[in-house]
Amino acid sequence: MAANLLEVDSLTKHFPVKRGLLRRQPLGYVKAVDGVDFAIDQGETFGLVGESGCGKTTVANVILLLHPPTSGEVRNLLKDIQQARGIAYLLISHDMASVEYLCHRVGVMYLGKLVEVGSAEEVCSRPRHPYTATLIAAATPPGRPPPWPIPIMGGVPNPLDTPSGCTFHPRCPYAMPECRQAVPPLTEVEPHRWVACHPYPGKTHAPPLREGA
Repeated sequence: MAANLLEVDSLTKHFPVKRGLLRRQPLGYVKAVDGVDFAIDQGETFGLVGESGCGKTTVANVILLLHPPTSGEVRNLLKDIQQARGIAYLLISHDMASVEYLCHRVGVMYLGKLVEVGSAEEVCSRPRHPYTATLIAAATPPGRPPPWPIPIMGGVPNPLDTPSGCTFHPRCPYAMPECRQAVPPLTEVEPHRWVACHPYPGKTHAPPLREGA
């Protein structure tokens, strides 16, 4: 089995927010990245997606500053290089079409946490988390029905005052009382598919550092 080229284990990055004339008075911390785990195998492309402010760019900046491809020629070139040399990519993007085309697996971030991880094809065609579904619905081209026809509700909360429980519950049309009270663990709901959402019972563990491990 190929060795991982990159392993991210409980990656955390909190930015202090200070006030006062000399900015010495602590106001709080922005949890830009809050315990993220994933790995990228040799020859694999892993996509990290989410709205602005979800923490994906901070993940990249902590690991290595990357820029997402913006054209079909670049995307095809990246695939050719990967196949020839067996290199791995971490793709940070808002563009779900690029993620579906380029990536083998994808992780969806919201307010510093992974809320869904799985194969790019499965996540884009059968999203399991409501937030993932809203991202895909927003990126679905005209004439193609989205997997879940639900709109994105509201905006990303203030990172200094994140909601209790599941941080997505104020924007979720399926929120239950439990969603307001407890943080859902990243749970394996089917082989190699993890979702952090209370309606999914089952094992409560993070994805292994290598898919299939």
